[in-house]
Amino acid sequence: MGKTIMASCSQIEQMGRKSVETAGGNLMDQISDFTDGRLVAKYDEAVVEFMIELKKDLSEGRTPKSIVVFN
Repeated sequence: MGKTIMASCSQIEQMGRKSVETAGGNLMDQISDFTDGRLVAKYDEAVVEFMIELKKDLSEGRTPKSIVVFN
């Protein structure tokens, strides 16, 4: 369930990048389609990197990022 929530937050961040108008009315413009297994595998890799950075930030007393920014 945690992975699903993380992926949803990434999609919400993607939605905020462009207005519907600048996306030509395409509501799914730049939104990750996690029904694609290859994309899920890439996202899994991004989550691993996110967790490594999170651990590093916390150990160095910095505030970590709260979501996986994914393109």
